[in-house]
Amino acid sequence: MERIDCLKALVPYIKDQLVVITLGRTALEWAEVCPREGNLFNSGMGNHIPVALGLAKALPHRQIILLDSDGSVLMLLPALTTLGSFPAPNLKIFVFDNEAYEGTGGQPSDTSRVADIAAMAQGAGVRGAMTVRDLDQFNAAARDALTQNKMAFVVAKVELAKGRAPRKDVGHKEGLLQFVRYVEKTENIAVLHREHY
Repeated sequence: MERIDCLKALVPYIKDQLVVITLGRTALEWAEVCPREGNLFNSGMGNHIPVALGLAKALPHRQIILLDSDGSVLMLLPALTTLGSFPAPNLKIFVFDNEAYEGTGGQPSDTSRVADIAAMAQGAGVRGAMTVRDLDQFNAAARDALTQNKMAFVVAKVELAKGRAPRKDVGHKEGLLQFVRYVEKTENIAVLHREHY
């Protein structure tokens, strides 16, 4: 299963959700298939679950989607216990596990050996954490996750991408400001003082 096909399968569900995206090729592919102001890129490796959970708790009326990676989740495993202890029904997490650190040359991650992210999440109290291995399973899991009022944690086993990555990327600072402006506009709140723009 290719990650780009999974990402394309998510696009029809995207309306006003806030989407937090991991680093690297996942971010580049998402920027290509679903360019929008409600995307938050470049939040830092390992920090994606805390950022997404924080948004979900701050905006409980709004669906928050996280597109994460095995390397990022493995970098901050204690975030799983926080998810288990403080679940958010509006948070939908998709972990794209290619069993490698794709952005630094494809070195194997621990999920290529013995680590099982969904099992670790379940052990940390994340109910319903699951692994899917083909596109039909992914589509069914995505539909359930995005249409039900409960937290979702879906690990998608995907192939290591081949070929050149897309080049549609938003700079770190501008991407963050674009996301903040979108939240301010759609929530009718002030997040930053105007001098930060």
